[in-house]
Amino acid sequence: MQANPYTDITIQAIRQRGSARTSFSGRSMAPTLIDGMTIEVERASPEAVKTADIIFYKKNGQMVVHRVIGILNEEKRKVFVTKGDNQAYIESDYIDEKSLVGVVRGAFREDRPQANILVDSRFIGASYLAMGNLAIYTMALRRYVPRPLRLVLRYFTGAFFLLFKNTIHIVYKGMSHAQLFFRRYGG
Repeated sequence: MQANPYTDITIQAIRQRGSARTSFSGRSMAPTLIDGMTIEVERASPEAVKTADIIFYKKNGQMVVHRVIGILNEEKRKVFVTKGDNQAYIESDYIDEKSLVGVVRGAFREDRPQANILVDSRFIGASYLAMGNLAIYTMALRRYVPRPLRLVLRYFTGAFFLLFKNTIHIVYKGMSHAQLFFRRYGG
């Protein structure tokens, strides 16, 4: 998610009221979240965050929205392993609990402002969570693999992730189009 001029206002609203709606921009969470969507962020304690949740956090002065694919407990604090649904398997961030602003509880498209698409995409979220965990496992496994085979492992995992991601995108688009068709023409 790109920074927007309302970032500080949004953070303040979440902290004071418990939730706020803001616009989403960026490609890292496609197809789950796309440019122009409105997201609803709810204040959450680090203990309330679960794997597969999409969190809203501050990183290098910008707001970021990514999926939690792992949670580590380090020295009495939580560290969230996050990754955008549309990012390569090796592009994960480790986010300290202090950077957490909230959890995305709703995402709304312009053409369906009342329909929370996160409710419709639970299977997609679980799929990305499984793929993220496979990526973490593969990265941990790399240290035990002889150096010449690491490159093969990296490209094999990358190709598998790309195939998986494209399949999920096709399924997600197909589900969206089928819903629109049945909503428009009945059935």
